[in-house]
Amino acid sequence: MPRRSASTANSRRRSDIFAGHLRWAPVIALGYVASILVHLWLNAGSFQVFG
Repeated sequence: MPRRSASTANSRRRSDIFAGHLRWAPVIALGYVASILVHLWLNAGSFQVFG
């Protein structure tokens, strides 16, 4: 059975780490959108132009 080179193994490990972090992307995006909506809700009075 041939051995994988160190660079191939490291590349595979980096790819696995990237994929592991990428699965959290929807949660991070949801938190980002939620923080913007809470900001707009709490500061709604500051955004009134006519009134």
